[in-house]
Amino acid sequence: MKHIFHLIREYQDTDQQTVAKLFNDFQDYLVHLDSFNILHRSLNYGDLHLKKTLDLIKKSHGKFLVYELDGKVVGFIAGTIKKTDEKEKSESLLKQEGEVVELYLDPKYRSVGIGSKLMDEIEQYFKEQNCEAIFIDVFVPNVLGSKFYEKH
Repeated sequence: MKHIFHLIREYQDTDQQTVAKLFNDFQDYLVHLDSFNILHRSLNYGDLHLKKTLDLIKKSHGKFLVYELDGKVVGFIAGTIKKTDEKEKSESLLKQEGEVVELYLDPKYRSVGIGSKLMDEIEQYFKEQNCEAIFIDVFVPNVLGSKFYEKH
């Protein structure tokens, strides 16, 4: 089946229910990978984590983007911008950096280039904001995520 409508756009309040569900799915995926049994997901995890992420984006002049396919949000990426503080200047020459704090795609839409398009879009935003480096943390057992980021 060929998809007609592809769009990367900023998160909107009308996306709340879908994105909260994607956050729940993401946490369920990480819990499944966690052989140490340190992670769990509360019933309202998606709503709470979405609010936390949006607050962080707002404070850091970051960006929260969603990927819409035929009118349905199937994934998202969130990135923050951080200026180097005085303490960090003692160990880093960077003045400003970008950090990808969230990236998730519905598993049905992986390996078709959507994640790469989202990464390209957030990288472009970081460049426009004069970020000199981009960082990302990955949960060690998330081998698929690590392999994806190694390509980028």
